Amino acid sequence: GMQPGDLAAPGFLFGGRHDGMPFYVCVATNISVWELPSERHLAAVMASLGLNGESLSPGQRIAPGYVFGGYSDGLPFYVCEASGESVWELPPEASAAVRSSSSASHPSSS
Repeated sequence: GMQPGDLAAPGFLFGGRHDGMPFYVCVATNISVWELPSERHLAAVMASLGLNGESLSPGQRIAPGYVFGGYSDGLPFYVCEASGESVWELPPEASAAVRSSSSASHPSSS
């Protein structure tokens, strides 16, 4: 079985059991929850984790023109540097740039 502190899902640790009920702890906010959030929520959290699985710090650049804003209600959000606007999801071109930059660190075979 899972031990307290085991990674249960992206951004969530297994907290243990309370009266026999398992609970989980959000790494970002340290808040305990009874149920893991939806797949979509977890995917968003996954996208906000650094390449080595570490949580980003607010203000860290995550994509061209976007910095990581932090977490609101346990969900990661981003800030557009140009407009200062907070967004829940990076626009496709920005998240594509994140993906290509992470794979660009490997030597190419060409």
